[in-house]
Amino acid sequence: MIVIMKRSIKRLPKRTQEELAVLQELILQYLVNVRMIILYGSYA
Repeated sequence: MIVIMKRSIKRLPKRTQEELAVLQELILQYLVNVRMIILYGSYA
């Protein structure tokens, strides 16, 4: 099950969006049954 984000990351700089996409890919590659990735700080 994929949960849609409550806020878009489109407001973040392009480089930050790319970094988050890489992190998402790594998290989903190595962890099983991920339902939600919660962002904190300036990414939230």
